[in-house]
Amino acid sequence: MLVVNTKKGAAGKTTVTYDGSVSIDHVAKLYDMANASQWKEGYTKLLTSQDATQGKIDSSIAGYDKGANTDWQNALLRTGVSTNHSISLSGGANGFSYRGTASYLDQQGVVVNSGRNQLGLRFSAEQKALNDKLIMQVGIINTTTTRDLTDYNIFYEALSTPPMYPVKNSDGSYYNYVDFALQNPVEQQQEEIQKSVEHLTILNASVDYALTHSLKVGVRGSTSKFNDQYEYFEPVYPVVGNSNLGAIVSSNLESKKGDIHINYDNSWGKSNLSATAVYEYNDFNYNGGGGVASNLLLDQA
Repeated sequence: MLVVNTKKGAAGKTTVTYDGSVSIDHVAKLYDMANASQWKEGYTKLLTSQDATQGKIDSSIAGYDKGANTDWQNALLRTGVSTNHSISLSGGANGFSYRGTASYLDQQGVVVNSGRNQLGLRFSAEQKALNDKLIMQVGIINTTTTRDLTDYNIFYEALSTPPMYPVKNSDGSYYNYVDFALQNPVEQQQEEIQKSVEHLTILNASVDYALTHSLKVGVRGSTSKFNDQYEYFEPVYPVVGNSNLGAIVSSNLESKKGDIHINYDNSWGKSNLSATAVYEYNDFNYNGGGGVASNLLLDQA
């Protein structure tokens, strides 16, 4: 049985509340990688151990030395700033109380071109009647979450690429290569599209009635729907020679739950009797599908 617990409103004067926060995410420790001079020194020692001539050593290093001193880990990372805002409205009268909240989260990921945005709406209400013997409750939750995801292959590429390779050329275009890790990880993370959009809706309601002080009956029901759509696109990277690739995957989950319950609780002196009878209903459905295509004809306009 799905039970959703949320903050409840209180009867009385209408109250408006705002909550906000700002947070920062930063990677505290990275792998200790060689800079350009250390890389060339280590590579020289390797070739020397293989009895390479100085001319061969100089020629080999010159083939890799593109004049940069790139920290590829830092090139992929940033300090992520997140902001969170919520505003709530609550109040009620004559046995009725309610609370509604709207929230928004904007979270930058510590990896470039990654992050999460979430918009949420919540509402709950309660009505008491018949000298509080009858209690009716209803709740609604609705959230939409958009995620810009990370291709974790970029970290392997970052740790494999020589520091003498630049992230970009002097004209602002990305520097491309096909040795070592095969491609520029910063270009891959910035130009690759990997996104998911999630929609969640939960509705719940309950009615409870006290027939006597000891005997209570009630019904409770809830339904939830969750949709997740994933989108992926890989462009053609110069020099790498790959084909573009697009994919889309969608999944849907729907759950319906409910129960009818009877509770008895009574005491006589040192004796106590508690009993509960419940009839439950559960229904769960899932469906999903997707497609993949390559060599797409794209509108370049």
